[in-house]
Amino acid sequence: MRRLLTLASFLVLSTLVSHALAKSAKKKSFEYGPTSDWGTYPTNLFEDHVPKMQNFRPLIGVVAMEVNGQKLIVDVPITRSQDYFGSSFVKLVEAAGGRAVPVLEDISDADLVTLMSKINGLILPGGDADISDSGYARIAKMAVKYSMQQAKKNITFPILGICRGTQMMMMGVAGSDFLIETDALNLSIPLTFTKEAKHSRFFGNAPKGLLRGLAEKPITFNAHAWGIPTDSYYNNTKLKKAFRVISTNYDRNGTEFISTYEGRDAPLYGLQWHPEKVLFVYNPSLAVDHGMVSTLASQYVANFFVLEARKSPNRFTSRREEEDHLVFKHYPTYVGNITETPYEQIYLFDFDTDVITEKEDASKMEESEDEFEEKENKDKKLSLKKKKKSEEKSANKKEIIINADKADNKEEKEEEVAEESGDEAPHLIKISRNFRKDSYPDSL
Repeated sequence: MRRLLTLASFLVLSTLVSHALAKSAKKKSFEYGPTSDWGTYPTNLFEDHVPKMQNFRPLIGVVAMEVNGQKLIVDVPITRSQDYFGSSFVKLVEAAGGRAVPVLEDISDADLVTLMSKINGLILPGGDADISDSGYARIAKMAVKYSMQQAKKNITFPILGICRGTQMMMMGVAGSDFLIETDALNLSIPLTFTKEAKHSRFFGNAPKGLLRGLAEKPITFNAHAWGIPTDSYYNNTKLKKAFRVISTNYDRNGTEFISTYEGRDAPLYGLQWHPEKVLFVYNPSLAVDHGMVSTLASQYVANFFVLEARKSPNRFTSRREEEDHLVFKHYPTYVGNITETPYEQIYLFDFDTDVITEKEDASKMEESEDEFEEKENKDKKLSLKKKKKSEEKSANKKEIIINADKADNKEEKEEEVAEESGDEAPHLIKISRNFRKDSYPDSL
């Protein structure tokens, strides 16, 4: 009898262990589920997003920063004293149907506000920018404030912060540096979603498959030595009022940091991870996952952000003014042969290193009136110098512009002939109107 009981107990125990192992194995193996669970746009795209669109020519500013990486300067000497950003950020914008506009560190406060009133959103890219004393920090702080002000007027101006950019947005609102050291360089991990994630704009209506993939698979690539501590957020009333934390993570040492967040009332989106590297950076020394789930998730980020930008009514006054600001007239530099680089290509720009930083801006209050006027005159001279360079470049395009004018005159004559003949040729007229140099129709 005892042997029978022992055998029965053994069989019951074996069954329980088998079920436990099967359950554990099921958790570890990722199930993709039905095709309907996947996609690269929010599931409420046509119900909630499309009706709010105000333009189909989205322009996204990409903020540059000064090259500080010594390895990059040594291997590519032309990068010294240059402003830059990775070409992957430009490609991220273009992959979702947007166009990039470089925003350099030497832009004045007034010119920055004017530019933001003509573009449809801004990316604060990752990199090694100085978080306290740089043009990048000044621009980030002003941009966040501008987006919040526009939101109060029901005008959309989205900002996407990635890595350093996401840190800058929160610090700009808090008014202090509260970052902590993190061991999260070259680390791909799954996201730990918070309870507020399901109510967020960013992921609240994301396809179920993507959310499951982001939560279960180690596909979000991190490359940061500093992070935003969760305690600093939850103990700061101002930050809790301004932002909604969507996900958190732990680094290799068990330090918790905020990995995804969004503005509660303004279209501010912060990612401590790098969606752009999944799509456009293939350095084998980096632990970037290029699988289908991570690819779809990264494309979702790009689509969502540019979708937000399409709700912005901002635009340049003419096609010529728009062309003068686009990144198209600049060429990327290949740096993929540098082993440690997190980029394949970077855009480099000349800029005035005597930029007014936040520290200099604050010190103005202590300057005498004469000294302040002297600095103002210096700034005006620098501005005129930049304008002169721009005019010289424009002069080289004079012949092209003249030809464009002739083409426009020819199109206008063709429209008149079409109208007289009774053939309205609506498709030709539409093309002519859409590509007129000096003005845009209201329908664009």
